[in-house]
Amino acid sequence: MKENVTSCKEFEDCSIKYSALHVWLDNIPYIVMILLGAVIIYLAHNILLALLFVAYGAAGVLWFIYLICPFCHYYGSKACPCGYGVLSAKVMKKKDDSKFNKVFKRNVLAIVPLWILPVVASVYSLINIFSVSMLILTVLFIVDSCVILPWISRKYGCVDCPNKEECFWMASKGSKGSRESK
Repeated sequence: MKENVTSCKEFEDCSIKYSALHVWLDNIPYIVMILLGAVIIYLAHNILLALLFVAYGAAGVLWFIYLICPFCHYYGSKACPCGYGVLSAKVMKKKDDSKFNKVFKRNVLAIVPLWILPVVASVYSLINIFSVSMLILTVLFIVDSCVILPWISRKYGCVDCPNKEECFWMASKGSKGSRESK
């Protein structure tokens, strides 16, 4: 089987060139999630765990750049809404586009704890010593990570992705990648 390692620049959808502002707007909810999570963990436990959480958040971005982006259609192109594809092209060789969905599903699980750890730390803290400020931080974290970040991805970041019908995050009901079709 021949690998699909064509350049994104060969396709019309790659003529889109997202600005630096767009790339930042696409990444702000993730950055806010990591910072809020670190504050929650710091208040619930200590600065070392908070710094480890920030390092884990940065490692999550690197995980994407090294292990997922080389398989993406937008690899090496400014048509990548989050900007990771451009960074990936500087450190990794292009891989087979047709394997993106499988690679994405397998590797995205590595960052799932970023959504869970701050909530666990918060619940632990709230059970031991209730604090309105911790409750507010937790609500802000949940709104950012579970509402704003997915909304930005669905409506702004991933809306033009050629892989969206095979992606469990973006797929429409009944399509190959949707949760309902499994």
